[in-house]
Amino acid sequence: MALTGGTSFLLGIVLTPMVIGLARRAGLVARPRADRWSVRPTALMGGTAIFGAFAGSLALTGRPFPELVVPLAAGGLIFLVGLVDDLRSLRPQHKLLAQVAAACILVAGGVHFGVNGGALAWLVTILFVVGITNALNLLDNMDGLAAGVASVAALVIAAGAVLAGSGPAAVAASALAGATLSFLVFNFHPARVFMGDCGSMFLGLMLAALSIQASVAASTAAAWAVLFPCVALAVPIFDTTFVTVMRKMNGRAVSQGGCDHTSHRLVRLGLSEPQAVLLLCGVALVTGALGVAAMRFHMPMLLVVGALAAAWLLMLGRLLARVEVYSAEETSARPAGAVVFAQRLHKKQTATALADVLLAFAAAVLAVEASGSGDTPAARWQVALLVGGSGAGLALAGVYRGVWRHLSLAAFLRLTAGCVLGAFFSMAAGLATGMGPGSALAALNAGILLLLLSGSRGFYLVLSRLLPAPEGWVLVAPPGLDGEGADAVARARGLTGTPAGVLTLDVEALPRSLTELERLLSETRPGAVLVASPLLRESVEEVCRRKGVRCFSPEETRG
Repeated sequence: MALTGGTSFLLGIVLTPMVIGLARRAGLVARPRADRWSVRPTALMGGTAIFGAFAGSLALTGRPFPELVVPLAAGGLIFLVGLVDDLRSLRPQHKLLAQVAAACILVAGGVHFGVNGGALAWLVTILFVVGITNALNLLDNMDGLAAGVASVAALVIAAGAVLAGSGPAAVAASALAGATLSFLVFNFHPARVFMGDCGSMFLGLMLAALSIQASVAASTAAAWAVLFPCVALAVPIFDTTFVTVMRKMNGRAVSQGGCDHTSHRLVRLGLSEPQAVLLLCGVALVTGALGVAAMRFHMPMLLVVGALAAAWLLMLGRLLARVEVYSAEETSARPAGAVVFAQRLHKKQTATALADVLLAFAAAVLAVEASGSGDTPAARWQVALLVGGSGAGLALAGVYRGVWRHLSLAAFLRLTAGCVLGAFFSMAAGLATGMGPGSALAALNAGILLLLLSGSRGFYLVLSRLLPAPEGWVLVAPPGLDGEGADAVARARGLTGTPAGVLTLDVEALPRSLTELERLLSETRPGAVLVASPLLRESVEEVCRRKGVRCFSPEETRG
């Protein structure tokens, strides 16, 4: 396994610079666009290096496992489709049909949830594979992000496959990790190459297929088998779900591109691009490592890990949803239904309530497992009653009245009252059905739930304070102008102090000047950019939009 991964890494280190040179000579370069984050021309076709390193390492190390024939066939198909899309730009529906076809190849070849399959298991497999394939494609929105998260996911899947005794999946996952890590050397900010659809879709399909193989080997139950892939691929699943919900809330088409992903919002909160990428890779590593640990020690703990990961990501989503990423024109043009939907979600604390339900489920599973009930019908019934009672108790205690902003003593007392009421409700329901939790189990569940609820609120507060708020301002002026009136604009916009930076923007060397502006914004992370000349506004505004920085000119506050 280590030999295959190391060979894949070395092949990638050799192949990627070759691909960069060939792509530039052939004119296969991504140009900056309004709905894309990159601000400099960058070579495409990096996915060919990933595919070559992956396939080459398996061939050179003599690992032609029969179990890998089907995933390689499906991966090869989706790689070719992505390659054609990078060269000729396919329609979305054509790519979707190809993804479904590749997923059907996996199912027909025996790579699916559940040992014995069945129509439901096959359908879930197809939906999962297509979903992850598109999720990785959407995640490829910032330098190093898709490659970094895919590298972490591949390593997690390799570890899970080893524990499950699935040698072929472990070897293939290690080869995939080596290929993506070598590509990351050239794709991390500032990127010299992009992977393109041939790389992102190939990675998504292979990660989905290998995670299915590893999880099915670990458990014969389809329900358990679904959990590990979801935990291992939590970040791309969260990003796709979050972007979908936010676009629907703002009346935008889900398929419409834009700089509104998780990574973009983190940058607008004040992180640099590398910091945002490393943070999301760290989240992927933590959730994946917890999933592997659950597989190693006790399979039902995957339920707890999955519930906790989903709850934490929901709290992160609650914070990121506050970040303004859409223009004033887009916001004002939102359909009335979208506005009402967004307001109701905020006022009724929908995200917080959903996170609390997941935490209640995690607490109930932990309490039942601690009591030694095991995986029995009675234990499942107890979990259901504990979750239902806890939800009713929290609602009755007024936990979701108003908009929660901080963890005060009054808020903590409401959480405590909700947990206590939940314990009484659970015991009462148990007496009525004859299968409910006893007083000891209800009390244990209430204690665990109170710790998890308090911890989730604390996690949200810590996260909101750790993310730095942009400060100061940057002055951009052409040669010969000093930006008269910039101080007045800064004061009018609530920006104090002297400029965090001053840049003379030479129109005759605009690309180099804009690159320098991007570097300055990354280093200083200002609250705004003040443009001394209206002639420069359009060029500077495009860079500012991608970096999540407001852009003003002195004329805006005169008169």
